[in-house]
Amino acid sequence: MYAYPVSCLSGPSYQVYTFDSYSNINDLPIASCTKMYNLRNLRIIPGVDDILELKWSIPACGHCESKGKKCRLKNNSTKSETECFSEPTKGASTKFVAAGAIMGSVVLVLVVFVLYRAYWNDKAEKQHQDRIEKFLEDYRNLKPTRYWYADIKRITNQFDEKLGEGAYGTVFKGKLSNEIYVAVKILNSSTGNGEEFINEVGIIGRIHHVNVVRLVGYCADGFRRALVYEFLPNESLEKFLSSVDGKNHVLGWDKLQDIALGKAKGIEYLHQGCDQQILHFDIKPQNVLLDQNFIPKISDFGLAKLCSKDQSAVSMTTARGTNGLYCT
Repeated sequence: MYAYPVSCLSGPSYQVYTFDSYSNINDLPIASCTKMYNLRNLRIIPGVDDILELKWSIPACGHCESKGKKCRLKNNSTKSETECFSEPTKGASTKFVAAGAIMGSVVLVLVVFVLYRAYWNDKAEKQHQDRIEKFLEDYRNLKPTRYWYADIKRITNQFDEKLGEGAYGTVFKGKLSNEIYVAVKILNSSTGNGEEFINEVGIIGRIHHVNVVRLVGYCADGFRRALVYEFLPNESLEKFLSSVDGKNHVLGWDKLQDIALGKAKGIEYLHQGCDQQILHFDIKPQNVLLDQNFIPKISDFGLAKLCSKDQSAVSMTTARGTNGLYCT
């Protein structure tokens, strides 16, 4: 008896052989075996020892192969029943996965782009709103605010911190908010007939220049009058010019030159920058205030006078100004 090994049906732990049905299976050189199928046809390809062609009718798979499909036994079948199935090709599966990855990437990019545009559009809209709100706030601040005397007491915390005192009134430090400080000048009711108050509100209240102190608001509550200015932490130029040793160690000549130029720009604006000339009549170091960056700002317009630009001479019936007057 001669047995032919069937390598296509064998596995790593078992071998499949074919042999004549009239032979004794016990003659095979194996320890044990199990019969699988009875085959009607057996053809050995001449000249090729390791190729064996097998054909069987049960189970039948020829109709599946004719359709280009695979054949397999049905699950849970007690008989040798077969079914046909299509096996997806590796190339088609790879193409499907690649196409899905590309589509997923495109969708992800589109989603990120839409979210990015929505974020920046929302941010830009908020910036526009903030810009409009700031403009409206600045526009409202261009016109001095009228306060009542109760407001003045609240702003100054019942006149708690005194900054200075002059011939026309006393100046106190005040606070409009946690970040905005002001200087509040309480005018003496026994001095003058209100001309200084009218001059300050009527003249400085409608001009705006980096070298002119800004009038934030005013109070005219019965006989009590007050002026609310922006707060300038470095006080007046006079404090630095009247140092004990007279050497100006704090400012230096370069800073003094910048202050002189800034003051000149402010005076030029008063003379040329408005519809009418504004003559200050009281330019002196005490009336030149310095902000946190030592930028000079002209203040105290109580003696100021308006006149036409084509008016080359101004007549004065009484002396104007105070001690230390600097003519311009």
